[in-house]
Amino acid sequence: MCYIYCLKACNEVLNDLTHHSSVTPPAPCPPTQLRVDSSCDSSNISVSWLASQGSVSYMAMAEDAEGRQWSCNTNSTTCHISGLLCGQQYKVYAAGVDEKCIGAKSNVEMIQTGRYLNLRHIYSYSTSLIKKAFYNNLMI
Repeated sequence: MCYIYCLKACNEVLNDLTHHSSVTPPAPCPPTQLRVDSSCDSSNISVSWLASQGSVSYMAMAEDAEGRQWSCNTNSTTCHISGLLCGQQYKVYAAGVDEKCIGAKSNVEMIQTGRYLNLRHIYSYSTSLIKKAFYNNLMI
């Protein structure tokens, strides 16, 4: 049994319960074995974990160094977060959710998204090199 209690996320429920009962409901246990799959050329990640006791659904979160957050919600143990910024580091975690609150978060995985390549600049630079090489060969 998981003995993490729902305190901060369920203030309204707790206020009702303290007037009617002395028992605080347990929050969902944290998901375990978090796994984050990302590609070096993508701003999307796939997050998966093992199911946790007391969870009805789950949320996964990616947070950058400035505190901006991207998330996904699911009834399964996998979800996809898209729209992450290129070349950034993110803390990624998941949490179980029940009818009343969000449980403790899983272990945190750090990931780095792919770097943005300015293909227009690369094309322009490559084209100028080819033109220069062609011109130099004509001058010989």
